[in-house]
This record gives sequence, C-alpha cells and structure tokens, in this order.
Amino acid sequence: MRFFRPIWPALGPVAALVWAGCAANAIPTQQSSSQVVSTQIPTGTVTSPTAQAPTADANDGPAAGNYLIRTANGANQCLTVASGGQDNGAAVTAASCQNAPPYIWTKPPTGTGLSIFTNKCLSAGSPTQPNDTALQIWDCNPADAKQSLVYSQGLLTVQGQHQCVSLLPGTLFSSATLKAVACDSNDSRQQFAFSAASAQTGSTPQDTNTTQDANTTQNTNTTAASPSPTNPDPIVVPPSMPNCPLAATAPYIVSRYERATCVDVHDLAGSPFLQTYGCNRGNNQAMGFDCNGRITFPARTIVDSGITFAAATYCMAVGDPNATGIPVAILQKCSATDGNQLWLQSGNTLVHKASGLCLDVDPFAPLAGSIPLTACQNAPTQSWALADPTDVDNAFWAQAANMTVAQRCTVQVGIEDRSGNSAGFLRLLNLYGGSQALAAYVQRAILDDCALLYDKGADVPYALSVKLIIDPPQGNTAYTWLRPHTEVHIDSGWMASFNPTDAPLKFKVDAVLHHELTHMWQHGDGIPSGLVEGIANWVAYKAGYIGNYEKVKGGTWSDGYSTTAFFLLWLDTQFPPLGPYENFTHRLNMTGKANETSGNSVTPQYFIDQTGSTVDDLWARYQASF
Repeated sequence: MRFFRPIWPALGPVAALVWAGCAANAIPTQQSSSQVVSTQIPTGTVTSPTAQAPTADANDGPAAGNYLIRTANGANQCLTVASGGQDNGAAVTAASCQNAPPYIWTKPPTGTGLSIFTNKCLSAGSPTQPNDTALQIWDCNPADAKQSLVYSQGLLTVQGQHQCVSLLPGTLFSSATLKAVACDSNDSRQQFAFSAASAQTGSTPQDTNTTQDANTTQNTNTTAASPSPTNPDPIVVPPSMPNCPLAATAPYIVSRYERATCVDVHDLAGSPFLQTYGCNRGNNQAMGFDCNGRITFPARTIVDSGITFAAATYCMAVGDPNATGIPVAILQKCSATDGNQLWLQSGNTLVHKASGLCLDVDPFAPLAGSIPLTACQNAPTQSWALADPTDVDNAFWAQAANMTVAQRCTVQVGIEDRSGNSAGFLRLLNLYGGSQALAAYVQRAILDDCALLYDKGADVPYALSVKLIIDPPQGNTAYTWLRPHTEVHIDSGWMASFNPTDAPLKFKVDAVLHHELTHMWQHGDGIPSGLVEGIANWVAYKAGYIGNYEKVKGGTWSDGYSTTAFFLLWLDTQFPPLGPYENFTHRLNMTGKANETSGNSVTPQYFIDQTGSTVDDLWARYQASF
C-alpha cells in the first residue's frame, strides 16, 4: 500500500459517481434571513390545476390595449415571436424586452386571446396537433381553444385545459422557449406581468397596474434608464448604492468550500472562459460589480496570454457551450439589457436571476475547471464570498477552532469505477451490498478513524472529500492521494484475485480501507514513511480490523504496517499517556502537525527526547517481550 503526498493531484473527469453525506469539512456559514423567492425554481408537487386555473370571468386581467408581456424572473424578458416571423407556427419565445412589433400583443375589448401583427394570435400549440403545447402564432380563430387565453393572478392560462404558459424547466439563456404546462401558481416560471407598450418606438415601457386602465395608471417607482450595452454602469467595489444585489468587500469571488479557490478568467486560443483556480489576486481574478447585478471581468484593462481585455468588456453569464446538459458560468460581452448577465446574493450563495440556479463547484474536484450551476440548496459547495481570499481563510480557521471532531471529520464521499465494471469492482459492491451501502460504510469508517486520532476539532487536518476509486488491474493493493480532496485507489485485480472460499474477505478489505482512510487524517509532515504506515495500521487495529495474529517477532521498527503498529502499541503501554489522547502514538502524530510550520523532522533523537532511550534500545526491549 503506497502512500503519496502530491503538491496537487491532477484529477480526471468524474464518471459513474455515487456520493453520500451532505455536510463537508467546511465552515457552516450564517445564512441571510432574506429569501430569493422570485428566482427559486420550485421542486415540490404541482398544486391542484382546478385551484390554479383562472376562469373566463377572472377580473384582474388587463384592459383592452397593446402590451408587452413580461416574465417574472427578473431578467427583463418579454414574450416575442422568434426572429420576428409572421408565418403560422412561428415560435413564441422570451427575449430581452423591446418596443417593437414582434413584442407587442393586443388584448381585445371582448373575449379571450392575444393578437399580434393584426391577424395572428398567441396559441398554445398547433391547432392540428392535439399534443403540441409549445407557444406559437397562428391565424386568429375564436373557435380554437388553444387561442383562448385568460390572465389572472399572474398566470396566463389556456382556458378549459388547466394549463398555463411557462418558461421551460432549466431555461437559462437570453432567448427562452415557452410551453403550456400544468398550472402551478408557486412556479415563478409561470408568472407574467403586462406592461403598456409605448407608442414611441424604442422607449422604455412603464409598468402598469393591470387592474385599471393601462392608459391612465402608471407606476411612479420607475428606475433610471438603463445604460447602453457599450457603456455599462461604472464599476463600484464595494457597491455604494442602497439595495445593491451584490455586496462585495474586495474584487474576488472566493469559494468558502474550497477556501483557496477563486473564480478566474483564463484565455484559450484567444477565447476567454471562466474556471475555478487557486486564489492569487491576479488581474485575471479581479472583477467589478454593479448595482444592476452584473459581474464584470476584468475590472481594469489587462493583458493575458497576449490578449488585451478592456475594462468591463466581459460579464459573467450562464450557458452550456459544450452541450453537456449542465449549465456553467460563461463570459459574454457585457450588455445592459441581457438578463442572462444578472446575479444576486442570497446569504452566501450567488444566484443567477434568470434561472434561479446557484453557482457551485464539484465537491471532489473544485479545481477541475468549469463552474457549474445547480439547484439552490445551501450546500457547502454553493457558499461564496465576495471578499479577499486571506479574509476567507482567516474566518475559516477562527471558526474551525470551535468545531467538534465530528464536524471536522465529516466530508463528501464518492465511489467511482474506472475498471469498466470489472469482476473486482462487482465483487467489492457485492461485499458491501451495493455502491450506496459502500459509500455509507466509507463515511462511517472516516469518522471512526478520525475520532481515534483526535479529541479536539482544532487538531484535525483540513479535508473536504474522499473518493474511493476502483482502478483497472495495476499490480497494487491500494494507495492514497492526500487531502483536501483525498483519493483512495483500490486495485480491481487485487479484489478479483481472492478465492471465494478465502477467509473473511470483507474483513481484509475493511482493514485496507481503514488503513488508507487514516492517511487522510494523519499529520505526516517530517515523519518517516515507516512510522506513517505504522500509525495507519495502529488505527486499523484500534478500529478492530487487525488482529493480534499479525503481531510477529522480527523485522525493524521502521518496516511500517503491522510490524511498526504493534511496536507503537507497546510504546503506548510503556510510557503512560498524560491524557486520553496523549499517549506515544498520539504525540507522534501531533508532532507532524508541529512540523508543518517548523519544518522539523522526526529523527532517532525524537525517541530519546520522548522516552530517554534510543529507538534501537526500545526495539530490542520490545523484541524481548515476545
């Protein structure tokens, strides 16, 4: 069992991943009492359609007139005919609002329905396709039930069908598709508002109170006109205006989960993209924030990889450039009218306004590159700070001093098969009852091993995740890459090599897992490898997975594994501890922590300082005890 201590492991893509455990070894952050109501995507059950579908006599719709129909996702999007097309079947989408014919819908004085281009009407699907519910335009036909639309309580309902117009689930981009789906008044994607269309082409429409005549009632709480796309708002760090959606103390976005990681601009062949990268306070990590909710890169003119970036040229947005089905943070040329570039804070999360999704990181490989967006759930991986990286780091250690051992030792756990569903992998799953049960066992073993080494949370090393990886046959048993994102590799060839009649195979695998998982908790700096491996087997013995049958005479004190483990157990009995966690082996492990800052190493002199005897004399006495 080899033991690696890389500066930073090169992590490949995650495949066939199963994870268990929600809490990570990250500081539990205080969440703001404010909630992001309008941007959250509901995940609950759909409420009764009959309770949500307005009827023809609903009385809170707009009066007759011309309107823009706005989405309620805060993205300044309005219903429009795609590409301005006027043919039957032309798709209706949501895009940045404009006072132009493809955006202006007419509410008639009587009846239901909404017309556009004089003779076309909004339709919940093709009149010849009963199962088609995608929004489109068709020749107006009062007898077509798909064109009978009622507006009430924010819902735009297809009368008689108990269906409501909705942005499609997962809609993220500046041009969004719409469809009629089962009504749910709690779903913000089904909420719309009518604004009177201005007669002056290109002017900004004013919101109206739709319960009164749209021509006489205007909202007096209007905002200043938006700046042009080529001249965004001035960058303010931190924002000085009241009620800013982004509150920064420094021009960096720092992950609180992986506290040394920042949002970073990288250039690849002249095409800049966003990634997570080790915080370095470089120009590629400096950004600007404005009170519209834009995040701009970079905050000043820089040159990166020979490419010059002017101030506020790019803004953070959301897209799926590689068609993976997973939305990620991307760079777009800044536009004052593009709702895809607007963000806000909710507690310690960064929420994309148009989608309601939260900025996230891969819990097992936060430096893997792209920055995903996932459903907001206050997960540790979704916690960010708009602050200086040093302040985030200091805050972590200040709070870590008061955390319990269980809090510090709880990490994300994943299982990954790289052996191609090999016989060894299948045997491992069979031993533990499946991948979920195996992940749960690993989680328990991590806590048990950590608790055998520490009684104070402040002493526990910084670790965030562990992934159990089953490799193709490589002639190994197991080895470990160290924290904060630990990888424990098990050789599928080793697993497959056992005879089914061999005595308890699971007991053997348990012992290997406890040994390898101990490595993620050890303070190994400056400690010889034989002692490091010996401490790992010491823990496996204490956990009950190594028996006295492995205690044999011979060898040397530095052989490692069980030879050294039983020597350490003997030393524990010969030199009474000063406390429950202060026997010889505990003190040896904590010496590694001291070495992290002092740069010292454990030498034969260490044994003299601790016991008054040389290590060779101690070994001779131990051998004589057999």
